[in-house]
Amino acid sequence: MDTLKLKFLQDEKIRLQTQLKISIEIINPDLAAKYMKKNLSNGIIKNRKIHNPTVLKYVDDMIKNRWKIGAPLVFDINGYMIDGQTRCTAIIKSGESILALVIRGVDPDTFDAYDSGKKRTHADVLTTLVHNKEQLVNARSVASGINTMDSVRRQHMQILRNRTLTNTEIAALVKKDFDYYDYPFKNKMIGKWRNNINKAVSVSILAGFYYTHKKNYGKDVDVFFNEITNNTSTSQVVAEFRDMVLTNSGKKSDEKGYLSSIDIYRLIEFLFKYSLQKNSLAGRKHFASVDLKKLGQ
Repeated sequence: MDTLKLKFLQDEKIRLQTQLKISIEIINPDLAAKYMKKNLSNGIIKNRKIHNPTVLKYVDDMIKNRWKIGAPLVFDINGYMIDGQTRCTAIIKSGESILALVIRGVDPDTFDAYDSGKKRTHADVLTTLVHNKEQLVNARSVASGINTMDSVRRQHMQILRNRTLTNTEIAALVKKDFDYYDYPFKNKMIGKWRNNINKAVSVSILAGFYYTHKKNYGKDVDVFFNEITNNTSTSQVVAEFRDMVLTNSGKKSDEKGYLSSIDIYRLIEFLFKYSLQKNSLAGRKHFASVDLKKLGQ
């Protein structure tokens, strides 16, 4: 580093040490409302529009005591809040109080730098998670599997498109049952099943189905996946399933023969339902017409 730049940084450090005030505050709804009245809007620059889905996620975390101190509330030298409007709105809506790091006295021209970085994804959160000195073997796939499970549970029409779990929620879910979520990847089960079916079914679908049903059905889930992904299966309905799924090129949603992720997931659910019946998969030739109608087939 050259001498001039080092001198500049040293001078800036001294200036900011004098100018900035940092504290930890208990922010209750009344104080949050007071801060919102000072939300950045000075006629020259205005804070971005509040994103209501994010507010609702924060509200849920606050009500369920999952909220943790994270990024600070930031006020400029004129007292305007330049970062924190979503959190304050959530405090007001939830009626809850939270602890927050608060920084006062930043330069107004720093506003453009806030929230400009890459948003932390579920995969990012699970990648950093450590449980009993262990980390997930495949954090990204665990995240996609959990999101698929949650999407199906909420009856979303598009798997993974309408994610509703917060980063705090997905971390808490995995911490509570780490071995359960890690097991199918640690033991390379998901990878084996996907390779057996020529990767026509995504990891997120296989993992989501596994997470949804494994606790209730145990080894039946493993036997079932071995059957439907096995190239040597003699079951006619499994062959029908594979023919339907393998038309999925995975490129364009309007391409002829394309099956959406949710349709593939539901086909697997139908097969699993058949597998639990007395005749199992070996005794069935085709998908039930009433089931196919549910998919518009």
